[in-house]
Amino acid sequence: DYYQAQKAVLNTGIGSTATMVIGFDESLDERMSHLAMLRDFQDEQIKKSGHHMALKSFLCWTYKPDNTELGGQEISVEEYCRWLAICRIYLDNVTHVRTSVLTQNERALDAIAFGADDFDLPTEDEVTQSAGATISHQFDNILSYGESLGFQLHKRAPWRHSH
Repeated sequence: DYYQAQKAVLNTGIGSTATMVIGFDESLDERMSHLAMLRDFQDEQIKKSGHHMALKSFLCWTYKPDNTELGGQEISVEEYCRWLAICRIYLDNVTHVRTSVLTQNERALDAIAFGADDFDLPTEDEVTQSAGATISHQFDNILSYGESLGFQLHKRAPWRHSH
């Protein structure tokens, strides 16, 4: 159903992105299966459309266990960064791999050293906030953290879909 919905969105010409949440006690095989399906979908859409990309980016974020019936523990920033590195290598047909400031706050920028090249500065998200995420609105602190890691951060122009 997810891929049928993605096809419908892409067929409108407005473009789309892909996401993945990790940390639900899923297996490595389940994670890799998700990436394989996503990679195949992207290849299929590129071949069909002739565009150099279909899905503009891939965003991986972490499960927040607080206030949920599933419970569990959130994965570490280190595990998150390692997984993003695998995603960047495996999804070489997706232009941008985004790191999740939404679930990691400023530590999300650590993932830039692991292959992520994009991020958002979210202002709210009901789902993750109700599950225990604390969204920082200290955007200057988040950006300063990235610069302290040695990165030159740039605001990019909004994505445009072109034929």
